[in-house]
Amino acid sequence: MFLPASPIHMGLQAYMMDIGFTYLIIPLVTVGMGYIADAKLKSELKF
Repeated sequence: MFLPASPIHMGLQAYMMDIGFTYLIIPLVTVGMGYIADAKLKSELKF
């Protein structure tokens, strides 16, 4: 199992980049899931 270095062993810059990357991914995943759900719903409503 992959475990990244703990914040204690990371430099401040690396820690902030890790946090920033994580907070960037969260909205991308949720927007992507919403887009897929919307497309599926629209395709089911067409006759």
